[in-house]
Amino acid sequence: MPLIRDDKVWSGARLGVWRIEETEEFFRSDLREWPLLLERCNGVKKPQRRLELLAGRYLLRVILPGVKESDMGVSPKGRPVLKNSFLSISHSGQFAAVVVADRSVGLDIQKPDERMEKLSGKFCGAEEAVEWSRYIGDRAEALHWIWSAKEAVFKAFDPGGVDFKNQIRVDIPVAKLNSGFRGRGTLACPSGPREFLLNYSLVMGVYCVVAVEDIR
Repeated sequence: MPLIRDDKVWSGARLGVWRIEETEEFFRSDLREWPLLLERCNGVKKPQRRLELLAGRYLLRVILPGVKESDMGVSPKGRPVLKNSFLSISHSGQFAAVVVADRSVGLDIQKPDERMEKLSGKFCGAEEAVEWSRYIGDRAEALHWIWSAKEAVFKAFDPGGVDFKNQIRVDIPVAKLNSGFRGRGTLACPSGPREFLLNYSLVMGVYCVVAVEDIR
């Protein structure tokens, strides 16, 4: 059962998570009408990276039937974009995730990484880590949530050159769900703060966070 999650995480935002168990040939055969993608994959040397690219586009077609390669584009930052909708794609290990929304959206999926503690000083402050650790009950898990949430916020706006530690703030979640929780985040920009709603979920031991812009 490769498709392990397919639901609406917010009104107007749909998330799909896929566990990659198929071969590259499986995805290629189903994406024959996406020649630009297949040509791009031919230039990718690492097999795992090719699988990620193919699985991400395949999953997009699963949660958004009828989407065509001609509906896709690339942002100035090199990220995939979708006509008439907002899109974010993420990969980690054997997992691919896609979110499609009616407003600015960002997604991060992250498998457990033992380097998170060592890197934490680059993306969160000491007080932030303590607050989250107290709320979650486990420092390593808290750091993973902070990282994924900030990455999702960054992808939702993607201004470039963002200082995760000082420009992105992710508040302690305010609502617990069966598979995770919800909260808010803020990105400090020269034009003023951008506010985001955050959906956190743990999917088969993998951290997954979706950020959608709060347009109230």
